[in-house]
Amino acid sequence: MHVLLALALFQATIGTSPMMPSTISQTFADRASALKTRITMAAGRGILAPGQQQLLDVQLDAAQKANASRQSDAPAMLDVIDRQLAQVDHGLSRAENGQAIVVHIGDDVVVAMHDPYIYDLRVSDIAALSPHVGVMYVRGIQGVYTAKTPGTVTIALVPRPNASPAPPAKLQSPVTFTIVILPKGISGTRTDPPAR
Repeated sequence: MHVLLALALFQATIGTSPMMPSTISQTFADRASALKTRITMAAGRGILAPGQQQLLDVQLDAAQKANASRQSDAPAMLDVIDRQLAQVDHGLSRAENGQAIVVHIGDDVVVAMHDPYIYDLRVSDIAALSPHVGVMYVRGIQGVYTAKTPGTVTIALVPRPNASPAPPAKLQSPVTFTIVILPKGISGTRTDPPAR
């Protein structure tokens, strides 16, 4: 996936044009719409398993119905859909906190919290997962990284509590992801992050 395609994908999911940053909204309707866009784009790129688009659409419809009936677990239902999509489009957001995804050498990983906060971002091995440099991202996208060598890499984002705007207390804890990088041609499944 090219960097511009990755940026277009995530800017589409947060409701901004590729050239114009905007205020990032976190309403249920906005998240559901963004997930619908990601599902459609993933299906268009042919990266979903047979029948997966229909399953994701059913899950999204169920989450929207749960939200309409004011069920408290509706946002968690969106997180489940987000995690399933992350396994195929390698887009990491707060919904993947503590999760691991499998990528192959040459794949891009997009880190996008989709919020207005500022983060200190640390990658445990930038030789294995290298950042795209010289690219300016809209607020809400923290970076795009390319898998270069096999290995396991941890990405940690720590919100800056004194930045403006300051994140609410419930969003001030670090967010971490584990990226398992495999050689091309070797299939992998989702793995749990290493025990600490």
